[in-house]
Amino acid sequence: MEAGLPPPSILTRNFVLAWLVSFSAFAGFYLLLATLPLYIVQIGGSESEVGLIIGVFAATALALRPLVGRAADIWSKRLLILGGSLLLFLSSLSYNLAQGVLPLLLVRVLHGAGWAGFSTAVLALVADLLPPPRRGEGMGYYGMSMNLAMALGPAAGIFLLRASSFPVLFLSSAAMAMVGMVLAGFISEPHRQKNPSRGAILERSALFPSLVLSLSALSYGSIVSFFPLYAGKKGIENPGLFFTVFALVLILARGPAGRLSDKKGRAATIVPGLLVGALGLGLLSVAGSLGLFLLAALLYGLSFALVQPSLMALTIDRVEPSRRGAAMGTFSMAMDLGIGGGAFLWGFVAQGAGFPAMYQLAALTTLVALGVFLFGRRSRRAFFWPKGASTS
Repeated sequence: MEAGLPPPSILTRNFVLAWLVSFSAFAGFYLLLATLPLYIVQIGGSESEVGLIIGVFAATALALRPLVGRAADIWSKRLLILGGSLLLFLSSLSYNLAQGVLPLLLVRVLHGAGWAGFSTAVLALVADLLPPPRRGEGMGYYGMSMNLAMALGPAAGIFLLRASSFPVLFLSSAAMAMVGMVLAGFISEPHRQKNPSRGAILERSALFPSLVLSLSALSYGSIVSFFPLYAGKKGIENPGLFFTVFALVLILARGPAGRLSDKKGRAATIVPGLLVGALGLGLLSVAGSLGLFLLAALLYGLSFALVQPSLMALTIDRVEPSRRGAAMGTFSMAMDLGIGGGAFLWGFVAQGAGFPAMYQLAALTTLVALGVFLFGRRSRRAFFWPKGASTS
């Protein structure tokens, strides 16, 4: 950008459409976040089966994201968004037919496939739309679509469930997926050079930030899978309030955090963010009142606002434009690996050692993520820093 010129705009027509599409799909997803564990228990599932059913969603997305990311570099991101949205719609309807653990596992596989297609493609599209000088800030604002859905979805899901039934809840989730699919039809992709070569499915330059993300996301697996059950044992009437506070903090902090990472470097937000996340999880392990739960949500939300957009921007910083789809597939896969692996792991920890011990171990994994980031930032091995990559 030349001196004296105003910064390039972030709020283009396509960016706004992508924001709205993401909000709709994420709203449908978050309607089920605090309620699906309750549904699994209602039909006879154990705590370890809760982890398995939640985790198979992430495992499916994990397996498919690299393929979707590679396809996004060759074909149309818009068509992949539409196809993923259709699968989200069909899977949300199918929950009404799943009355046992095995049928639920099959529906979660379908849901995970739709999620892999939709979220990987839309993230790669946003990466194409953002101007480099405002990439961190733009990713922060884009992330607000997810955060606003997170703020409204879990509490709304609990409200819908109490006011009606699980079938109405699942139909509402499907309706949100349909809204996203309709809006996606109006998106036009920017002209770009596509990459028809048969490169690797995983993007090597994305591995370092993806590893840090995966380690930090292990803790998120303990939140999305087991917090509603943990809160219930502590007498918290509406566990959706935790997610509401978590998301509101994200909404308020993401934009400023993104601007800070653009100006001061990605480490300026990632390092304190991981420290704050470990503190929030430690507090969660000893919380016994609604006030302490909400304070833990505030700290954990601030951590996500500082860490995730900066790691995402760092990934885009390091990759060639023709490989952004593969990079976003690699990065998103890491998130799924962390959440899914966490859901599977923490289920056995919670069953054997209890929820407080589970959250203490989750705090420890966040500190491990910090150690990996600090080591990798100082390393010049090719795995961490490909030739010409930024070290911010």
